[in-house]
Amino acid sequence: MAYTQSNIANTGVVQTAGGRFKMRALAARVSSWLVVIVVLFLLVEFPRGVLVDGGQATSPIHTFKWRQFIDNIHQQLHAWLTGSAGQSVESSTPLRDVLHNVLPSLELLLISFAVVLVMGTAKGLYDGVHTAVRSPGTVLSNGVQWTLEAVPDFTWVMALIALSFWLDQRGRNIHVFFAGSTNFWTGTLVPALILSLLPVMYVARAVRLAVESQFEQQYLTTASAKGIPQGRVVVRHLLPNCYGTIAASLIPVIGMLLSALVVVEFLFARRGIVNGLFQSMGNSGALPVYSPVSTVPSNNPLVMYYNFDPVLCLYYLLVCVLMFALLWLIGRGILRILGFHGQTNPFSARLRNARTASTGPWALTVGAFMLMVLLAAGLFANKLPIPKATAKDLLHFGKSITQVSTPPFPPSPSHWLGTDVEGHDLLSLALHGTLTTFGEVGAAAFLVVAVAALLAFSSSVLELQGLRWIIHMWSTLFTLIPGVIGVLLLINIPQLYWAGVHVLPDHWTWGPIHVWIYFALLCLVECGRVASNLQFHLDAEFHKEYMEAAWVSGNSRIGAFFIHVLRTMLGIAVETLVAEFVRVLVLIAVLGYLQVAIRANWWLSEPPWPAGWHFNQSASDWGALIAANSNYFRAYPWVLFAPILFITWTVIALNLTLTGIQKWLNSEPTRRSASYPLAFRIVSIWIKPEINSSLHLQETNL
Repeated sequence: MAYTQSNIANTGVVQTAGGRFKMRALAARVSSWLVVIVVLFLLVEFPRGVLVDGGQATSPIHTFKWRQFIDNIHQQLHAWLTGSAGQSVESSTPLRDVLHNVLPSLELLLISFAVVLVMGTAKGLYDGVHTAVRSPGTVLSNGVQWTLEAVPDFTWVMALIALSFWLDQRGRNIHVFFAGSTNFWTGTLVPALILSLLPVMYVARAVRLAVESQFEQQYLTTASAKGIPQGRVVVRHLLPNCYGTIAASLIPVIGMLLSALVVVEFLFARRGIVNGLFQSMGNSGALPVYSPVSTVPSNNPLVMYYNFDPVLCLYYLLVCVLMFALLWLIGRGILRILGFHGQTNPFSARLRNARTASTGPWALTVGAFMLMVLLAAGLFANKLPIPKATAKDLLHFGKSITQVSTPPFPPSPSHWLGTDVEGHDLLSLALHGTLTTFGEVGAAAFLVVAVAALLAFSSSVLELQGLRWIIHMWSTLFTLIPGVIGVLLLINIPQLYWAGVHVLPDHWTWGPIHVWIYFALLCLVECGRVASNLQFHLDAEFHKEYMEAAWVSGNSRIGAFFIHVLRTMLGIAVETLVAEFVRVLVLIAVLGYLQVAIRANWWLSEPPWPAGWHFNQSASDWGALIAANSNYFRAYPWVLFAPILFITWTVIALNLTLTGIQKWLNSEPTRRSASYPLAFRIVSIWIKPEINSSLHLQETNL
């Protein structure tokens, strides 16, 4: 009896400790969100400066005063403390404007979130249970997985808009409109499904891995030996052990939904918090917050500065945070109702042997081949039988002399992907921008991973707890707020936007300093998330059982890293670099649609083009090509076909390459390939000579 009472007492202690741990975790999460809100508050209240006539100066004049910054903070805090909603620039009732846009976005997010939880879990269970069976169903499921993961969200949106344009033109008279539609099916359900595509695949892959890890475990073998039907085993035993995986996926899934909401609402011209946020930040349609405008005389340009409404902007950002918290609570509540209380299964199946991996090297081979084809086409673009990038096709004559058409021309045998408004062949422009795009995106991705790796090493290996807290806050900030919103909030600061500008009467261009600022902002947005991910992998490696032998043998934490952990982290770094290349490429494309390009350029047009200032393609990269043609997409959808198709091709190729890399990293090496790689040997010799002798001793023992 005493033994039973002791067990009961110990169980109570464990439950109390578990409750305290949960309360501490919840308190840490709430405190991190509060810190994020404070950072957003300071960023929004940052004075945007005063822009004046730039025609008589070498650059637009902007001012910054700390007194103005402090006054902005004081006024907003006074409005909150006195119970006032604050005075908006556009409206005296900002809360009413925000609530007017919240319900459409909330409806979209709730439908998408439900689709993600149901469809993602169901697909993951099916794929995991049938992972060893090659049938038409599994082949189709895997094909859908690769396709939806590879094709970016904006590709689907633009394809639907182009389809509606094609159905409405050329006498078909089939009126199916997705942009600006108020119909539930085309205006809500279709955007919600597009919004959920990538998150569904993310949850499905996570659940599939969780299901695969349950095989070869005794409880499933016992259940099958008792004659229990497979469906009941899956629902009663296998599915509950996947709840922990689903719970861990909630935060990245909600972050994906909010990031995709930026693209879906904006491109579909749908009323919601994103459009309201863009308007409060000063963005009008696809125009950036700052635009040059013509005056009389026309050689004296002025800067049009759309009003940045700090009250509305702050409220919309707070709504984004609250929606994130609401979806997280709904997801956790559903899992709690289903019986999830925080338990996870710590066991997993053994890794597959590299020789018998299910996918094999085909993914890596196909992905590398697609990349080489694209790079070769870009390298020899001048040799291909297509129009030159500098050639202009200005007039097309019809059957009669009165039938004359001007660019942009639709796709045709002479222009496979059409022309832009100046008559340039879009396929040729995209091909000539391939090498530039790969260089810029590759440099940005490498910068992000390098800085993130240094931060993760300092916080995990050197155990700098203050830096660990900063990385957590950094990652939380740009998880709650999409990266596009973060870049726009920062780039709209006049001191950043107008850095390095050169003003001429009919031409404004930006110098190299603007390129560095652009890359720095991309690094700022992406670095926290990547550093948090690498830090997690480092912590996991240091908590493995074999590391106890390293401590017993007298190795320091740094020495154990170079001897035992560096080999694994090099592979993870390569995997992260490929994934980050995809993220940066898509982010640059979305920013390009908003005419926030790496190299900005405005020019004063002359006949036959409409008079006024237009964003010009100052560089050959795909983001600049999108920026130069985004204003014409609604009327001429083909003007974005070329860069979107090239970006989609690149993302598919990189995803296939990443799949092959992941298979190699997650496979058990064969005896022949179990030696240390050459790169690791070189690094170890350069850093510490005694490490090399240790490796030689270990290989001798093998």
